[in-house]
Amino acid sequence: MLFPRLPAANRHYRIGYQLQTHENALPASNFPWIMQDSPSFPNPSQDIRLGCLQWFYNLPLSSKLLTGLFASELISLIGFFGVAASMILTGGQIELRDQAESELAITETNYNSQIEQTKLGFRGQADNAAIIAAAIADHSGQPIKPTLKAEVRRVLRNEIKARNIEYGTLVGTNGKIIANANADRTGERFNPNQLVSQVFQNRTAIGTSQIVSWVELAKESPQLPNGFVEQDSLIRYTLTPVTNPETGSIVAVLVSGDLVNGKLPIVQTTLRGVDKGYSAIYYRQSSGEFNLATATLDNSDVKDLEQGESSLDLV
Repeated sequence: MLFPRLPAANRHYRIGYQLQTHENALPASNFPWIMQDSPSFPNPSQDIRLGCLQWFYNLPLSSKLLTGLFASELISLIGFFGVAASMILTGGQIELRDQAESELAITETNYNSQIEQTKLGFRGQADNAAIIAAAIADHSGQPIKPTLKAEVRRVLRNEIKARNIEYGTLVGTNGKIIANANADRTGERFNPNQLVSQVFQNRTAIGTSQIVSWVELAKESPQLPNGFVEQDSLIRYTLTPVTNPETGSIVAVLVSGDLVNGKLPIVQTTLRGVDKGYSAIYYRQSSGEFNLATATLDNSDVKDLEQGESSLDLV
């Protein structure tokens, strides 16, 4: 017969299995001391909660009311300051967004106003007698006298110098250059992005922004802004039809080209309207990549915009 081992002194056990005994052995119920439960251990956190509840229950009714009132006021204050902080944060974000949109609108207005001013200037030159005479002669297939061509080039040079732009080109109906302001390109085809063809077809002036390649700039060889990098650049074109006053037909197109890259006045004008900040113009390449054309940064410590930073990277 098998007998269970007796527990050591002062120790309690709970047996969770049946004793394997001989069929004639006494049942485990004959040993009640074996089935004693182990003593429970106190839980500090539970005791604290119970103590706090007991403390609250033992308070007088007036004290309970004061405690509840204080708790409700505390919760209200926390909620109030939380909502106030959230409103301040949201209001600040809205203000910054509105300021950015305002600056963007000013930049866009300044950018496009220069195009409109150039269009007006070249519209006036389209009525110049020398330009009309050269255009009619080229359209008729007649040779242009050297003196007439020199006069046209002089007019174009004066126009680009007065407007601080790079291109002033007279293009005939055959798509070839009649005269231009910079390196002599007479006879070369000039139809950037088919814009000249559009003017001949639609008989209306065009003002647009395009990307001009460095190869094209090198051919024209204009006076470039200081620090200009040899790269494809953003340019603002205007194209104005030149008409024969007798027939009303278009005999040539006047093309102006204003480079944006490296020119700070475009963005400085924006900052003068908003006191301080950062203003920049980027252009998108065919690859989808954005390149910086011009930029300036005016901090509160920088009083003169000429001291601002330019050519900042896009982040």
